[in-house]
Amino acid sequence: MSPRAKRRIRAYIVIGLITVGAAILTWFWALVPILSGFYFGPRTDEEIIRRFYPYRLIQSEWVGKTDHLLFSWSAWESGVRLLVLVALWLGGVLFVVHNHIKSKPIGAT
Repeated sequence: MSPRAKRRIRAYIVIGLITVGAAILTWFWALVPILSGFYFGPRTDEEIIRRFYPYRLIQSEWVGKTDHLLFSWSAWESGVRLLVLVALWLGGVLFVVHNHIKSKPIGAT
């Protein structure tokens, strides 16, 4: 197998690992607010958001006062988290592709 083919295979493997990592983060981090956007109990929507999501990208005050604040906030929060993951995934893939294109062939001087 030629050195160029080895570099290409290595780049494909790294891109695949970045993609799998992004898919896992999407399921366990980005989609969590939208999948758990329903809560029935005595607490207000703002209390639920503050209690269950102490670290959030979108503040509940930014969404506005609606009858369905928890659902609206969870949709916005999931959307922003997905945008962050897409940007990170794209940055990682572009980094790998850039390094693959700019690297010298193995054995070249």
